[in-house]
Formats: sequence, structure tokens, C-alpha cells
Amino acid sequence: MKWFYDLKISTKLITSFLVVLALTAAMGVFAIIQLGQVNQAAQDIRENWMPSVRAASGMRFYAANYRLKENRHIAADNTQEKTQMELEAAESRKQLETRMATYEKLIVSDEDRQLFSVVTATWAAYLKVSDNLFDQSRQGQEVLAKALLRGESKAHFEEMTAQLQKMVELNDAGATAAGETGMKLYESARLSIIVVLIAALLIGLGLALFIARIISRPLKEAAA
Repeated sequence: MKWFYDLKISTKLITSFLVVLALTAAMGVFAIIQLGQVNQAAQDIRENWMPSVRAASGMRFYAANYRLKENRHIAADNTQEKTQMELEAAESRKQLETRMATYEKLIVSDEDRQLFSVVTATWAAYLKVSDNLFDQSRQGQEVLAKALLRGESKAHFEEMTAQLQKMVELNDAGATAAGETGMKLYESARLSIIVVLIAALLIGLGLALFIARIISRPLKEAAA
């Protein structure tokens, strides 16, 4: 440390000031890194888990809506009303498949992909039965149409909605886990920042006392 004692007073002050600035900059960088980790957890919830929950819930809603149109198509007593139900069913199908495409882009795990594969396969099987159901209903074969609705169609529908429920629960659990991770990161970051801040203050204070001491010593000797 003799080299430091030999420096001019102005150089000592500038050096000490630069050290304090370096500590402040280091603390700022550390805080930014810690907060970035917290933000990543929040971003994961916002951009992945919650959109997946909304998409799966939307698929479930429009699947039920599509099935309602099938029921009304069978119950309709004129061609005009049946045509209207087919148009509304087509819209429900479009909305469901739009959400299906959205969901596929958000898949991040093998379990999720497996559930999605079951849903898409079941939906395709459901639509195949649905085409037959609409044909029977258009031809006035309501008894046969109802038999399809309550039999094979119902089995596919229940399988699909069960898988969709699992998808909702899976993504809800993912959002909860990400939220808990974010909370832990926040607590850890806050504690780390406080520790670094205290350390920087102590180093700064120690440096100030050290500089004051080595500057005052020559002055006292000169005064004596």
C-alpha cells in the first residue's frame, strides 16, 4: 500500500471516488441481473402458461357450443333453421381450430404435446361422426341422428373434454409453479441486493475513513 501513500492528495481522492463509482456500478449491474430473472418468471406466465390456459378453455367452450348446434340441428323442423345451425356450427368449429393452432405453438413439454395429440385425434374422429349426424338430420332421420349424438359422438366429446381439462390443469399448474419461482427469485434478489448495498456502503465508509486518515496524518505532522 506504500504506493498509495506516495500519491498526491488529489490522486488519492480521485482514485477513491472511482472505486466508489465502480462499486455503485457493480451493484447496479447485479440488481439488473437479479430483476431480469424475476421478470423472466413473470414473462413465462404472461406469454406461455396463461395463453395456453385461455386457448384450452376456449377449445372446450367451442366444442360444447358445436355440440349444442348439433342438438338444435336435429331438433329443427325446417330446412332454413337447419342451415342456420350448420353455419353456426361451422363458426364454432373455426373458433375451436383457431385456438387449437394457437395452443400448438405454445407447447413446451412432452406431456402437453401428448395431450394435444389426443385432443386433435379425438376432434377429427368427432367431426367424422358429426358429418354423418348432419347428413342423417338433413334427411329427416332424427332417430338415427340422435343415436349417433348419444352414442359414438358423445364418447368422442367426453374424451376430448376430459383431455382439454387435463391441458387446462397442466398449464394452470405450470403458471402456479412459475409464480412461486418468481416469488422466490424476488425474495432472493431483494436479499442479495440489500447485502450488496450494505457491503458497498461499508467499503465506501471504510475507504473514506482510510483516505481521511492518510490525508490528515501529514497535515498533523506539518502542524507539529
